[in-house]
Amino acid sequence: MTEGKSLDYLPRPVTRSRPDSTAAMSKMIAGCEQPILLASHDAQRAGVPILTLDLARALQHRGWTPVFLLGNAGPLLPRFRALGPVFILAEGWDVAGLGSALPRGTSALINTAAIARVGAPLAEAGLNCLVLMHEMAAYIRDQGLLSDLGTARAAGARLIASMPRTVQALADVLPGLEHVRPGIVLPDTPLAAFRQRLRNRRAAPVFIGAGHADRRKGFDLFLDAAAAITRQAPQARFVWLGELDDWAQTLANRALAEGLDLELPGFVDDSLARYRAADVYLLTSRQDPGPTTVIHAAAVGTPFVGYAADIGINGMTQGLGQFVPPEEPGTFVDTALRLAAGVTPAFRRRLRREIRARTGFAPYVDALLSRLSRAQDGAA
Repeated sequence: MTEGKSLDYLPRPVTRSRPDSTAAMSKMIAGCEQPILLASHDAQRAGVPILTLDLARALQHRGWTPVFLLGNAGPLLPRFRALGPVFILAEGWDVAGLGSALPRGTSALINTAAIARVGAPLAEAGLNCLVLMHEMAAYIRDQGLLSDLGTARAAGARLIASMPRTVQALADVLPGLEHVRPGIVLPDTPLAAFRQRLRNRRAAPVFIGAGHADRRKGFDLFLDAAAAITRQAPQARFVWLGELDDWAQTLANRALAEGLDLELPGFVDDSLARYRAADVYLLTSRQDPGPTTVIHAAAVGTPFVGYAADIGINGMTQGLGQFVPPEEPGTFVDTALRLAAGVTPAFRRRLRREIRARTGFAPYVDALLSRLSRAQDGAA
């Protein structure tokens, strides 16, 4: 309670009426030129909130004023507030009331199907809405998000899928989905961080994974692979970047007690330097729409080996790494060791060139703005 109060969180939601919400938004955007609304499900240190911030900065540089709707708060909230007004829906705001305060035709990027529920009221308030669907089809179905997406589309919002696999898998219920491949903004990492990590490297191979460690991210499979790699390369080291849930922490404690050389720094600001100091990224996810972390690793020359499960980038990563069947953990381990032995300076340079050519962020922003512009022209 004390910490939450210091961060301006409410102890419980206070239901705000539609007129109150409209008045609050009107006050917050007074004097804003060319506002654009960006919605995200929360402000946690994770892919979608970070992408929302990246989009906001890019749009701000082009003359837009970001305004944010967040389902819940989180540790990145100060970064959102530094860019523009923020409304946290868990605090009781009325979505339709907030939307009606914005000029009709205002553009809105609803960044992830997990917050698609705001699409219909915003579109009905006259906003020009794109819903960016970063999740895999199975996750969208399992989480009951199809209804929100369908309702948003019926109200006039356009649905944009990030992965071709999502378009194909949802063709029966959401026919005609568009696909726009997201771009990547690399985390800002000082040169000193790279130098420090490389100075501290030992001769032994280093294998890295990242994300919120849970069953969907395959943290147990990561530890299984680490144990198998250690049997063939006893000096190998392992790093997992990201927070661990209780299940993952129990598994990690057991692995550490058994002697696994495992580092668990949590969420870090120098992730690129850590990827550069590794030899191979172990992608053990059972389901993952991106993942951005694999691309970040490749951007500094570190390849990946992954299980060909429900992974959005499966089929889109030629030259960046290798997928193996999920039922072949032995092949996964052998491939990881083979890749680690082949990582040379020339290999890393080629990989960096590949990523620069494929993942530009400015073209992604251009593609989204183009669709927003076409939607406005059609409405007019």
